[in-house]
Amino acid sequence: MSLENKKLAHNIRKRVASTLPEKFAKVWEERMRRNSLEKEGWEAINDLVAFGVDDEHLHLHVHENLTKSRFGVARTMLEGLGLIAARLTSDSRLSPVRHIEIYSWIVYKRPDIIERFGFHISERDDIKKIALATMNKEDFIRRFSSEKQSDTL
Repeated sequence: MSLENKKLAHNIRKRVASTLPEKFAKVWEERMRRNSLEKEGWEAINDLVAFGVDDEHLHLHVHENLTKSRFGVARTMLEGLGLIAARLTSDSRLSPVRHIEIYSWIVYKRPDIIERFGFHISERDDIKKIALATMNKEDFIRRFSSEKQSDTL
């Protein structure tokens, strides 16, 4: 599916979710999230953040949000990043990880936000309108460990 079609589908889902009672919109959002996790093989951290591991890289994924406010998204995302930072220090399966990556349209569209989180934008695809942001593991842990989260933004 092209990026334009994905954006169109997101806008349609957002409009549909806004007309549903909140209870049903949340159920629908959860079903989409669960399908995404199963399809891509991501490991869920919370209802917004997931990740996958490939050799020395931890790939972050932020699920599509249809019901949370911007403040709710920011808070949930920071909580998720903090939980990943904790896992990086405690989960032996993640010990080979050296770099954290986000390869997404949001990196392309809002590099200012991603850089504010401390990521370095290293690749941009102007045709697909996606970009790659990276951070080394030590910086990620230092920035997003629970005692440092309030300083991130």
